[in-house]
Amino acid sequence: MIDSAQANYWLPVDQYVGGIEHAILHLLYARFFHKLMRDAGLVTSNEPFTRLLTQGMVLKDGAKMSKSRGNTVDPQALIDRYGADYRAPVQHVRRAARAISGVVGFRG
Repeated sequence: MIDSAQANYWLPVDQYVGGIEHAILHLLYARFFHKLMRDAGLVTSNEPFTRLLTQGMVLKDGAKMSKSRGNTVDPQALIDRYGADYRAPVQHVRRAARAISGVVGFRG
């Protein structure tokens, strides 16, 4: 099934970063299969990753921004105005130009 030596070398993963939409099924499957392999004696760690960062979503008008909904913004316009070094918060954020300009002003 897997090379246990290789799996134990790479696992557990130091940091898992995923969107909030991964918080249920993706993480459930990752943990389930990892525990299955642990119980089969293929890996020695109890969890597939040691740290988890679940980042939030960018909202526009109170809804998740989505290409299928057509409620996206052109990122190039924001890059041209504020630069490409914007560091978004990890919580949900309402996309607003004033919020971006506030971060840019703080950043200097």
